[in-house]
Amino acid sequence: MSLWLSLMGFFGALLVGLLTSNWLALVFIMEFTLFMFLFLMYEHNSLSLSPSSIKYFFAQTVGSLCLFISGLYLTIYLSMSNPIVILVLIVGLCLKIGLFPFHFWVMPVMSGLPYTMLGLLGIPMKILPLSLLASSSLVLSQKTVWSFLMLFLSSFSMIVGLLYGLRSVSIRAVLGASSITHGGWFLLASISGDMVMYFVMYSVMLILVVWSLHYHKLYAAGLGLVGMAGLPPFTLFFGKLAVLSAIIQQNIPIGVVVVALLTAVLSLFYYLKFAFCFLLINK
Repeated sequence: MSLWLSLMGFFGALLVGLLTSNWLALVFIMEFTLFMFLFLMYEHNSLSLSPSSIKYFFAQTVGSLCLFISGLYLTIYLSMSNPIVILVLIVGLCLKIGLFPFHFWVMPVMSGLPYTMLGLLGIPMKILPLSLLASSSLVLSQKTVWSFLMLFLSSFSMIVGLLYGLRSVSIRAVLGASSITHGGWFLLASISGDMVMYFVMYSVMLILVVWSLHYHKLYAAGLGLVGMAGLPPFTLFFGKLAVLSAIIQQNIPIGVVVVALLTAVLSLFYYLKFAFCFLLINK
């Protein structure tokens, strides 16, 4: 009963967060969803005093504090023109989503969670931070410091995710590396205006993977990994294509496009390695 109440509270808070237009209220709702998520981890016997759990709680708390400070500044001065405040906002978002250089919690946390909790961490827990990222990008896209940092962090998140993925020896580690890599794509999608489309496509593939792994449907899990790799005819291929087309039209530096393409191609190695293993085992 307590599990269902926790799930209802968790998703109810997400819905309220999506409907609110008050920055500070959104930060408090993020904290509420964090505590609901921690309670769900406890229900799944995944909550402990291990270093990874402490890292996650620390990162999320500091991230919320950064978002609260930037939101408080906006409430008082009705402006986000201060570069330091923009930097604090970006630090908070990176901590919340798990982006470079504040990705330190992603791999240890995701490597120790059951598949159902991986799905909650990879999708619902990112909804409110990504919605704040998308709305902030609409307001701050003309600010040089914002645009530069978005492109810089996007590129390095993709590179770091790729490096983690290439050295992964478990499917949970692959999903952790994928979270960091796709985080870089979320940043690009926020610039191109395709955030919702890309996130929905990513969520569908991740749900397929974690559901299949939870119920030991290895064939479906293999197909889901191929989809997450961004191969046609799966939706993420067209999502990445749409994002790249949009940012090229916005005269984004070609180096960012090259990094996105190279990391997308090289990441096929670890996605397909596990996908083929699942498909062969299923036979």
